[in-house]
Amino acid sequence: MRMRFILLNVVVVALHAVTFRYAFKWLKNYWCNFKEEAVKNDSEYMELLTFYSRYNECSPCHNSAFSKCNSQECSYLKTLRIVEILGQTKNTLDVCIYLFTHEGFYLKLVDLFNSGVKIRIILDHEMALTNGSKLEQLKESGLNVKVRSSSHVMHHKFFIIDNSLLVTGSLNWTTHAVLLNTEQVLVTNKKYFIERSRTIFEMLWNDSSSIQIR
Repeated sequence: MRMRFILLNVVVVALHAVTFRYAFKWLKNYWCNFKEEAVKNDSEYMELLTFYSRYNECSPCHNSAFSKCNSQECSYLKTLRIVEILGQTKNTLDVCIYLFTHEGFYLKLVDLFNSGVKIRIILDHEMALTNGSKLEQLKESGLNVKVRSSSHVMHHKFFIIDNSLLVTGSLNWTTHAVLLNTEQVLVTNKKYFIERSRTIFEMLWNDSSSIQIR
């Protein structure tokens, strides 16, 4: 009797294990298919880059070969990601930035300009005149720049690529910001955000208190 009871328990456990195995496999396949379908049908794109002031933890990697860095919080690689996104521009690039001193971003803009991309840049008047500002280099390179001259601070930090992708957040284009600050940058193709930001950009660009530098 005891043997039959043990055998019955073994059979029940085995059936449960087999059932769970196939149920888990089915659920896994269903979830994978669901995810693929969701990506395929959802045209909205969102990416969040968080700068967490941890560059010094992985800086030895960058002194030799930055590709060896495995830190998910690496500010250097996230900066390269923004430069990579800028490089996706085909036709137009509108930049609204409070403080601009970063050499890497400047070189990418010049590269895009020389490839035929139409670029417009708005800087804050006070910050455009600070030490290290890229204003003069931008002018000398032929880029179309305006300085917001107003009693109100032009504190925006965003850019719009081909009227189809918005990159916005707290990040100034400075070495200090990308390596030492805690910042966030949102990348999105959500139409509402792009249209609202484009409206703001055009208002600032066409504002009579703006001074065209070119």
